[in-house]
Amino acid sequence: MFKKFLDVNLDNMDENLDSREKQYPTELIKFVFEAINQDVKGDWTKVGVGWSCSKRTYEVRLPYYLKSIGVLKSEQQELVEEEEPFNIYDYSEE
Repeated sequence: MFKKFLDVNLDNMDENLDSREKQYPTELIKFVFEAINQDVKGDWTKVGVGWSCSKRTYEVRLPYYLKSIGVLKSEQQELVEEEEPFNIYDYSEE
C-alpha cells in the first residue's frame, strides 16, 4: 500500500522535503507512523500490526496528516480504481 500511495502522490508532495526523502522515498515511511500516532493521540495500545498496511491508513490517516503538516499539496488521487461490487439486485430477469 505504501508504494501505491507514493506512486500516486509523490509528485504532489512539497518541494521542501529533504533531498534524501525525495531520492529515497522509503524515508517517508516515518510519516505513516506519525499519521497513526496523530490518529490514536499517542495511545498505541489501540494499534495492531494491520494499521501499517490498512486501506484506512493510506486513504484517510496519511493524506490528512500530510496535508496538516503541509507536505501533500493537492487532493489525493484514487489509489486503485475498484470495480463495483457484485450486487444481485442490479440485474433483472428478462
